[in-house]
Order: sequence, then structure tokens, then C-alpha cells
Amino acid sequence: MRLNFRISSSLSRMANSTNKNDVQKDYDDKFNTFNYLKYYMVQNHNLSPTIPYKYWLLPTVKVLEQFADRLMGKQRVLEFGGGPVLWPSFLLAQYFHEIWFCDYTPSNLIAVQNFLDRTADAHNWIPFFEYLLKPSDDLQQRDDKLRQALRNGRLFRCDVNSDNLLIEQENGIMQFDMIFSRLCLEAACTTYLMYKRTIKRLADMLKPDGMILMNAGRNETFYMIGNEKFWVLALNEENITQAFIDGGLSKPHFIIEQVSYENVKNPTSDCDARMVFYAFKSNTNS
Repeated sequence: MRLNFRISSSLSRMANSTNKNDVQKDYDDKFNTFNYLKYYMVQNHNLSPTIPYKYWLLPTVKVLEQFADRLMGKQRVLEFGGGPVLWPSFLLAQYFHEIWFCDYTPSNLIAVQNFLDRTADAHNWIPFFEYLLKPSDDLQQRDDKLRQALRNGRLFRCDVNSDNLLIEQENGIMQFDMIFSRLCLEAACTTYLMYKRTIKRLADMLKPDGMILMNAGRNETFYMIGNEKFWVLALNEENITQAFIDGGLSKPHFIIEQVSYENVKNPTSDCDARMVFYAFKSNTNS
């Protein structure tokens, strides 16, 4: 499953190099939120989520539960590049009072607002939320908690290629207890240097003992939405680790699932593994 804004990589496809203006045009003109949700986020009948969806979800749940004592009751989480996808917010709302949710593509933010406004055309997340429930959980109660956390925070647009602060505040840089980003930065950053700069900027917004948790495809160079191809900056454990350490974070811990394309005629991505990884501010007990 993919999300939000995907951006071309001058490192991973030298023959088709682009600049940030081309990237922005892709996501202003080519990216279609409805098609994305229909392509990746529609669940038929009562079937459980697809295998890729299960992969991104289950390790994320595992990490959050592993560090529940450090996260529970904290004030503020930033969901950076959330796209139109709300299962991460559903999880994060159980730990945080405020969800600050940002994305580059305005139509993705409109999709989230439609969910909050309960509009007739809002995407149906109930089957995905139900999959996340424990036997003792109440769906309505958790849905209400999600909506309240989003309302307590803020929906806004972000752009990693901007030279301004990622989040403009009158009183300096906003601080977060946690930052979550899923299949975003490898799409949003046009070069590895831009990726490193963004990791550093995100780390600067973490409070002491703050946690950063991410999902990404390994060595991925593209993903598909129907017939539309979106290019991706190729990342792996080595260059991610270097960016985290240089950005003032601890060495990240990785959870890896290898991907095989045997007997797959038209893969929706060329990543060779799915990665969930996390780290803390330096000099914390991680």
C-alpha cells in the first residue's frame, strides 16, 4: 500500500532526472486521491487486509505496544506526509492527545477533513479500523478518540523541498513527543541530501526522549496508481542509518520483510523489502 505524495529521484533514475518543480507538478496534476484510495484502500466484504497492508500495519502496532509506557498519555504527535490514509492516526490517537497531520497534496487533506465532517463522500475506514480492534475495544469509542485527537491538533500542508521551516510557528519550532511518517520521505525528497536535511529538520522538532517511527520500501524506485507511475528515492538500511545518526538520532532499529515478485506480472512497486524502523533522540535510552 502506498500513500501521499511520491516524488522523483535524481539518484535512483539518472536517465530521467527531475527537479522539485517537476515533482510538485506530479502531485498537483497527476496524483488523484480518489484513485489512490480506490487502488490501495478499498476492502471488499469482510476480508482481512491484503498482505502488504498487514505488513505495514502489524509491525507498526508491535512497535507502539513495545514502547507504550513511553508514549501513553503524551501530548502531541506529528503525522508527516499522511496522505489520505487514516489507519496510522487511528493507532496514534490511542497514545496522544493531539495529532498534527500534514501532507503536500491538498486533496489528501480534504479527504481527511471529509472524514472529520462525516460527509457522504468520505472514505469508509470502518473495515480497517475493525481489523485493528482488540476484543475488549469499542469501535465507536476509538473512532471518537481519533476524531477528537485530529481536532485537537491541526490539518495543514507541508513541503520538504521548501527552504522555510517545515512547520511555521510564531514562537519558534513546534516540538513533538513523536513523529510518524509512512512511505513519504523517499517520495517527497528529490535527492539523498534533501532526505538527510529533512531527517535533521524532523529530529529538531522532537522533544527530548522523542521517538521517530517510519515505514518505507527498500531500494524502491517507483510505485503505481493504476497506470500512473510515481518515482521514488531509493533508500536502504545503510543510508537511512547514516541520515538518522547525522540528524542527531540514535541508530535506527529495523523490522524487515523481504518482497518477492515471482509470478507477479505487473508489480505496483519495485521495492525488494518492506521496512518499519524507529529511533529516539540521541542520548536517550532506546
